Amino acid sequence: MNTMGMTLLTLLMLPLPGWSKDLNLFVIQRSKNTNEVHYQLHVNDRCHIISAQPVSAFWQLLEVSPEHIEPLTDLEHMAYGGNQPEGC
Repeated sequence: MNTMGMTLLTLLMLPLPGWSKDLNLFVIQRSKNTNEVHYQLHVNDRCHIISAQPVSAFWQLLEVSPEHIEPLTDLEHMAYGGNQPEGC
């Protein structure tokens, strides 16, 4: 099994609250400002992957506000990976 598969399998075996649908995987922090790229895994209430593209990535623009998020551009997707989250 590849590294990504083992990582996802490990995450799915962790105990999670029943309300959690988007599990935070990891964050990349920028060095030139405080903005971050967040990665999430989309699961249902039984911790099963619910999408053909289960990992999404988006900006959390802390320079603007802690609640401000934006989707990655096409070029940023090539650099950072992930899919567009719904509602972003």
